[in-house]
Amino acid sequence: MERKNGEDEALAIALDEKNVADVTPGEYSWAAVVVSTLAFASGHLPYEWPAAICFGVLMSGLWIVRKDLLSCIVAHGAANVFLALYVLQTGKWYLW
Repeated sequence: MERKNGEDEALAIALDEKNVADVTPGEYSWAAVVVSTLAFASGHLPYEWPAAICFGVLMSGLWIVRKDLLSCIVAHGAANVFLALYVLQTGKWYLW
């Protein structure tokens, strides 16, 4: 891709060189763990960040150990279901 002034966009070039399908299951770097964990936490409210960071690290570990994304998806879904049941049972809606 080129900008209007003709300069290449570094991010566009980097993204063109790699495809998510090219990632070997379980492959990781510490930078990827940190960035993905912080990205996950940023989707939550500030008081939820400690739990979201812990969960993000756990999901990174699950990716590394199980070597499949489906395990992470199922774990996230299960966590949401159990949280919903807990909130419904206890009435602690601030957790939702």
